[in-house]
Amino acid sequence: MRRRVHVEGLNDAAKAGTGKTECMLWITEGKSAMTHLMGGMSATQRSIYGMMAIRGKILNAMRHSDVKTMANAEVLNIIKAMGLNIKNRDDLSKLRYPSGIVWATDQDGDGRHIAALGTVTLCTLFPALISLPGFFKFLNTPLLRCKPIGRQARLVELGSRLAHSASAELEFDSSHVYLEWKRAFERAAEVAVDEIYAIKYYKGLATLESSDVRRVFANLATRLVMLRLDETTRDTMVKYFNKDSEDARKDALCELANRLNQGETCPDPASKGGMIEALGAVSATPFSTYVYWDVGAFFLSDVIRSVFMYVDGLKPS
Repeated sequence: MRRRVHVEGLNDAAKAGTGKTECMLWITEGKSAMTHLMGGMSATQRSIYGMMAIRGKILNAMRHSDVKTMANAEVLNIIKAMGLNIKNRDDLSKLRYPSGIVWATDQDGDGRHIAALGTVTLCTLFPALISLPGFFKFLNTPLLRCKPIGRQARLVELGSRLAHSASAELEFDSSHVYLEWKRAFERAAEVAVDEIYAIKYYKGLATLESSDVRRVFANLATRLVMLRLDETTRDTMVKYFNKDSEDARKDALCELANRLNQGETCPDPASKGGMIEALGAVSATPFSTYVYWDVGAFFLSDVIRSVFMYVDGLKPS
């Protein structure tokens, strides 16, 4: 086990490579997000949490040869930072961060895709990682925040028709849950959401307020979600990320598109029986569910953006 490594973009934890089981590597999109997150850590967390900034998408190991994947700078840097053994890929005894990886990517579809893609590539190169419970996690931060506006009397009156107080500030971690709430709110209140709430969208971690970041690290158990890898994981990875699975992928995306068009949304992450389930002090979601809803929705939006339009103004940005 190497005590110190020199890797571009890595801000190593003080105890990385010492065998401390609580050490985790946080991977962010870019240095600004990494710096922003580091500002919210306590001194104790800083000693066990390493931070690493990557640039752009990680190469998909299911679409490229081993040689080409290993030559990719981002993939190689993660392997070095983690202490994975390239010569003996089943040997996980010298991991510098035994508690695994936290994908601290943006909360939008692109960020969720990066987290899934990184998990797929590392599990393809090092299959033994699939057997490590809770090794891969993602950071669940607010995507949208709704702040009440308008007269208090009106908010109180609306609250009597809703399942919650209209004068309370609301947070949503995913667009799926927000859209479901928005439809229910407008049906019950008979008024547009933006007439009652000022809505702020947080695309990336760097757009969060410093106070939000401090709250994240003060209450990590409510913000970290484990990607649960099980007997369906390998099939899910092949279906959505293997270049030879176009037909199966198309069928899955068509099914998802039909469900979304019928108004169905991803199960509420806050519910115990929904997408994210309680697992001790930390939450977990099956990798297959995560990919079906979040990554599938990203693929669908990517198709729509890529479709040729005779009038460019009709093409979604």
